Amino acid sequence: MKRLFLFCAIPTVLALAGCPVDQPYPPGHPGTEKIDKQLIGTWEQSDGEKEMLKIRISAKDQTSMRVEVLEITDNYIPEERSFTAWNTSIDEMHFIYAAPENVDTVSYYTYAYAIRDGKLLTYDASFLVNGSDSITSIEAFRKELKGSMHMEGFLSDETIWTRSE
Repeated sequence: MKRLFLFCAIPTVLALAGCPVDQPYPPGHPGTEKIDKQLIGTWEQSDGEKEMLKIRISAKDQTSMRVEVLEITDNYIPEERSFTAWNTSIDEMHFIYAAPENVDTVSYYTYAYAIRDGKLLTYDASFLVNGSDSITSIEAFRKELKGSMHMEGFLSDETIWTRSE
């Protein structure tokens, strides 16, 4: 019985913790919004418990970026280290979402972000209204984020990045 409880509890805890998992839909319409030029640069952070230690974000064109994961920890799960990324805003909250390059199946990783005092702050965003199963389209993703963002626990796992170059 204890094992059954743990088996059922683990996915629930992960969902509530806001762990960034890939979604089949993005929270924005790729290629329709200009990139946030403040994101461009090489960023690093020193928390060894996080997945990534160093990333480089560069402009591909006016509406998309390339994210290269330069240094990782043992907690890094994806096999890919190069992503095409876009940014979007919902109710003045900013999100960056990225799809792995050179893969057949498109999926998106999404983080909320803010730029403060020259630092990049990223957060996992939790789906607190209807959960990840409700994300069946871009519009549904945006609706879930919009409904969740005003709830306690929406943002978690803050990472503070500093510019390294």
